[in-house]
Amino acid sequence: MSALANESVLPDETGLMSISEITASGVASSNCTLVLSLATSLGIKSGQFEPLCDPLTLERFLNARNGDVASASEMYRTTIAWRASKNLNVLMDSLGTVEGLYDERGCRTSPPSEGWDWKRSTSKNSDCEKIHKFGFHGKMSSVASEDSSIAIWRLGKFDLSGIKSNNLLPLMESSFITHLEDLLQSGRTSSHRHSTLIRARLIVDLSGVSMSLATMLPTIKKLLGFGKLYFPECTKSATLINAPWVFSSLWGLVNPFLTDVMKKKVKILGNDWKLGEVFLEHSGVEVGGLPAFLDGNGKDEDVCCAESVS
Repeated sequence: MSALANESVLPDETGLMSISEITASGVASSNCTLVLSLATSLGIKSGQFEPLCDPLTLERFLNARNGDVASASEMYRTTIAWRASKNLNVLMDSLGTVEGLYDERGCRTSPPSEGWDWKRSTSKNSDCEKIHKFGFHGKMSSVASEDSSIAIWRLGKFDLSGIKSNNLLPLMESSFITHLEDLLQSGRTSSHRHSTLIRARLIVDLSGVSMSLATMLPTIKKLLGFGKLYFPECTKSATLINAPWVFSSLWGLVNPFLTDVMKKKVKILGNDWKLGEVFLEHSGVEVGGLPAFLDGNGKDEDVCCAESVS
């Protein structure tokens, strides 16, 4: 196999990415020279889109590291090596409805401009069935007003103790990786379509959460770590709803683990989250775009059921 999965689409085999290409892609004007510096340091060629190196995706790495080119470059190199080590092509094929979207290095075989059709399967095999029944995450079929994906996490109902006692944690981790990948790739496609950086909107339902969540912190940190380390700027906002009063104490335990970029995206709302305009203003999501279990018009089956593990 050639060194780059997309060599055939490169207009110039030797030319590096240019500032005009970066500007035309829709990268924010304040970031164009930084993206150029990052692309040059990585040896990215004009027209190259993998591994994760079209201009708008490189901008994600920069944003994730507060505009520091050296840190963004380090994150990029670490991410590309990690993707190859995780057999991402196998994970996406086995847990999704569409196969053949990746090569063995975790690179997409087609550019973001050709769309993103992958969906989490609920019934393809026994692993998919277990994930849908006991997992906590999902991506809605509908999108927010900016063409942003809508991600839902039913964290308050996630039966981590049951997951662990039934040896399901590795499967749930694999599924969560494919979920983050789904958000990243759908965002890449939307970004290309609109020539601007588009990120997902995350809604975290805390219904049912209790102080027992404290026992989940190591696992939560590990899951958040996947995004922090390997999935740059997948989300624009994280709106936590149905937060009980005890959550303020729990949040104090989670907050130190987040990067400054992540912390700025978070808004915590109680059981009255549907009142007023705060939810819409922060999340960019109309209540009607949510699943039925959150009083929306969307499909519940878009999100894992988060059932107790017997």
